[in-house]
Amino acid sequence: MLFNLEHDTGSAITGYLVPDGFADRPRIIVRDGPDTLFEMECNEMREAVVRAGRHETGMIGFRVDETLLLDIQHRTELSVWDQKSGLLIYRRAPTGDLVKKKLVRVETQMIPFLAMDKAIKPRFQYGADGVDRFGLETVQQMFHLNAVPSIYLAGRLQIKTFTEFLDRDFQALAVVNDPYMEMAERLFLLQRFKSVPQGIFGDRDRMTFGPAVEHFAGVDLGSTSSLKEALKFMPDPVFKILNAPLTRQLATTTTDDKLGPNAVPAAVDMLSRFAVVGLREAPETYIEPIAELIGVEPSILPEASNFSQIASIADRLRDLPIAEKLLEKDIIVYHFARQAILDSYKRTADL
Repeated sequence: MLFNLEHDTGSAITGYLVPDGFADRPRIIVRDGPDTLFEMECNEMREAVVRAGRHETGMIGFRVDETLLLDIQHRTELSVWDQKSGLLIYRRAPTGDLVKKKLVRVETQMIPFLAMDKAIKPRFQYGADGVDRFGLETVQQMFHLNAVPSIYLAGRLQIKTFTEFLDRDFQALAVVNDPYMEMAERLFLLQRFKSVPQGIFGDRDRMTFGPAVEHFAGVDLGSTSSLKEALKFMPDPVFKILNAPLTRQLATTTTDDKLGPNAVPAAVDMLSRFAVVGLREAPETYIEPIAELIGVEPSILPEASNFSQIASIADRLRDLPIAEKLLEKDIIVYHFARQAILDSYKRTADL
C-alpha cells in the first residue's frame, strides 16, 4: 500500500492512498482527536497510478476541505486513516511539545513493548507501532514520509532492509533481551498464541508462527526432558523461529536468509549504528537514554514487563546443549552488546 500527504493548507487536506488490491476502492476515516467525524471513498483521480499499472481506475486521491468540514482550519487534532487496515495516513502536528525527530524502535522481542510505544508515540506527528504487521512496501512508505518532520515507528523489522534511512534521517532504538530469556518468552507465548488479543500479531505472524504453535502445543515447559525432545526434533519453519532470532533480525534482510559466517559481526555492527541500545534486565540503560533523546522526564517511560514463569523456563534452557547451539550467535552478539552498554552507562554515571 502506498500513501502520502500532498498538501495541508489549513483549509484543505489532500493526499492519496493506493490500496494493495488493483481494483479496490480505498476509503478513509477522518477523525478529530479520538472522535470519528466521517468516512469517505477516495474520489479524486491520479492518472499516474493508472499509467504505472498500480490501480484500475486511479480514483485513489482524497480531499478534505471546508465543504466537508466548515471549521477545518481550527481542527488542530485532525487525522486521516485508512479504513481497511486502520493505518494512520496523516495527522496534523499536535499542539504542545512536538519531538522533531524521526525514530524507529526496533522490536527485538516476540512480545511487543506496547507500553513504551504508548508513552512515546503521542509526542510525534506521525506514529505507528506494530508496523511489521504490514507489507514491506507499506513500511517503506512510512520511512518515505519526507514532508513530516516528526515520525515514530516501532515493530519487529529486519532493520538491514532500512539501512539507507539510518544513514539519512532516522535514529534507531532497541531493547535487547538475554537470549535464553527471549527463547523462554517465545515458548511461553507460543503455547498461548491462540488466546493473544487480535491486533497484537498480524495475519503474517499467525501464518509464520503457526507451525511452532502446533509443535510446542503439548510440550511441558516445566520439564527439561520435554523441552529437550521438542527442541531436538523441529521442522525447518519452527527452527527458524528459535535459531538466533536477534542475529537474524539484525544481519539479514528477510527471515528466510541463511546466517552466514559474518552474521555475528554484521549484527554487532548494525547495533553500533543505533542511537540507543538498552538491556531488558537493566531498565536504566534504556529509560534514561530514550528520555534524554526525546526530551522527557525518565519517570514517564515504563519498564518492560517480566513474567516469573519465564525465568524458570530460561534456567532449564541454559542446561540444554541443544538450546545453546540454537542461540550460539545471539549469545555472542548479546555478550558484546551487554559489555558495551554497561561500560558506556558506567562512564556516563561517573561523569
